[in-house]
Amino acid sequence: MHTGDKQLLIDLFPAIQKYLQLWEKDSDGLVRVREGGWLWGDWGDHKDMLLIHNLWYYLAIKGNQLIANELRYDEQAKEYRLEMEKFKTKFNERFWNGQSYRDPKYTGETDERVHMR
Repeated sequence: MHTGDKQLLIDLFPAIQKYLQLWEKDSDGLVRVREGGWLWGDWGDHKDMLLIHNLWYYLAIKGNQLIANELRYDEQAKEYRLEMEKFKTKFNERFWNGQSYRDPKYTGETDERVHMR
């Protein structure tokens, strides 16, 4: 999007769509933590993993929506835009407690990563 090399975006777009389908979602459309051999939680302490995974997923769909816009894949761009709107609403309903973002089941200190600008 910044280099003018649209062929790279054309080549990557289907793979990114396939990757996004790996994420299991709950009934609200938010993603579940993907367990595996290594549960990556970024740097630092106080890892609110469900929150982190949902934020990373949102960034991924936002990136794919930007690619779809750039490639003029209007239908896919619209689908991702609608998913982002729904996701944002459900994310705020579930994780915003009036003072901070946190998984209601998370008992540790508030994860500072999700509040950085």
